[in-house]
Amino acid sequence: MMGIGGGTLCVPILTTFGFDIRKAVGTASSIGFLISAPAVVGYMLAGWGTADLPPASVGYVNLIGFILIVPVTAFCAPHGAKLAHKIPKDMLKLLFGLFLLITSLRMFWSFFA
Repeated sequence: MMGIGGGTLCVPILTTFGFDIRKAVGTASSIGFLISAPAVVGYMLAGWGTADLPPASVGYVNLIGFILIVPVTAFCAPHGAKLAHKIPKDMLKLLFGLFLLITSLRMFWSFFA
């Protein structure tokens, strides 16, 4: 629905079953990659032959966006991991909870708007 990956489900589930918040976030990131790789192929196939797509699109995947997003993500991921280890665990849990709250509010807003 929003393309935010499985982390919004995986992290709360893993922490409920006793995973450390930092390990849960790292595991969710790995799971996110496993979810996104076949999803990209699916969007490419689903949009194959669709008219009026932006230039450099293969189905519903825009290659220009892909080429710009992948290196930025690869560059920022280690910095995010270092930051997550510097933040106290309770603060990280609170921040993730706020992220989930904002995400759910956005979903409700778009549903009812």
